[in-house]
Amino acid sequence: MTPAEELAEVLSEGLDLCIRAKELDAQVERAIQAGMGRIFPEGTRCATPAVWVQQQYDMDLDAWEKKARGVMTRLGYAR
Repeated sequence: MTPAEELAEVLSEGLDLCIRAKELDAQVERAIQAGMGRIFPEGTRCATPAVWVQQQYDMDLDAWEKKARGVMTRLGYAR
């Protein structure tokens, strides 16, 4: 893979994460609504789906940041 292709791949992944970030509130809201259907004793509700959505995004963002930093460092573009 050429340096330009590597940078294009990392940039594309970063843009995908930006789109996910813009939609994150809606995803969390849908997950909360899904959790509302899981009513436990005394009216408590489950927020686990919403937490899971946020955790998955955070883990993916962290993995992308490490990958992007590695590519940029290896290609001499890191600051």
